[in-house]
Amino acid sequence: MVKPLNFFYALTAYAYGIIILNNPLRYRKDMIPGSHGMSYLPTDIQAQFGGDSPRGTFSDLVGAFPTHLIKTVIVSFNIDCSSSIMDYYHTRFDVSIGTLLSMIPEMADYYKLTTGRNSRCFPLQIVSANEPRSLTWEFQIGNGEIRPSSEALERSFRDFPRSERNGKSIVRVPAAHTSLLKTCLYTDLRGSLWFIENPFHPIILPEIAIHFLITSMFSNIMRYRPDEWGSVLLNEVSSGISLLTRHYFSSFQRKFLLLVLRSVSRYVRYAM
Repeated sequence: MVKPLNFFYALTAYAYGIIILNNPLRYRKDMIPGSHGMSYLPTDIQAQFGGDSPRGTFSDLVGAFPTHLIKTVIVSFNIDCSSSIMDYYHTRFDVSIGTLLSMIPEMADYYKLTTGRNSRCFPLQIVSANEPRSLTWEFQIGNGEIRPSSEALERSFRDFPRSERNGKSIVRVPAAHTSLLKTCLYTDLRGSLWFIENPFHPIILPEIAIHFLITSMFSNIMRYRPDEWGSVLLNEVSSGISLLTRHYFSSFQRKFLLLVLRSVSRYVRYAM
């Protein structure tokens, strides 16, 4: 019953550590503003962040990722997110739990099953493009049946050549230019990469920030709408909503500490 609140408090505590270790503007806990850095809108059941919202834990957590490490057995590079952090303070977003859940790789199949819509997550493989004159990475996005929209690809891979092959979207990026990408890439529990159709472009939120928003919203529903929260847990509202909620917390419970470790080191841990 109280799992959302426990997870949110735990995630907030670890966020302080991530901020102190990574954020160039904060190096002591007493330098972090007391605000959550985001707001819960109870009428619309949405989270609000960015723009002129009060600064706090969430905004400092976003600022703790001036670069985004992409690492697999084959490839390793950093995406420069400095412009994303600056853009964060110029645009305010209102977002629902459904949109946030559609951005979690472990939720992709369950999101499709319960809503009938494709999630925003697409399997991604990065391989060598066998260019003779320079090291080039080939981004293979999709599973052969579904792939992201051309608009999402244009925003994420502007100025890089794109094509289609075997039902997948193919993008070629010279290794020397990978830091210029404006794309949102997450790593799942098993260490596999996923391309995310980013609803917050040009802001690139680290995955742990998405979980911060989700657990905050669920904890607010639990505290201020206990009857509705109880109905979800008892499967009295919708079997789809109950299934999605239970699977999210099951996945997050397994991934939580992996996310923390990935956020404070260059090692990409994964579950067997």
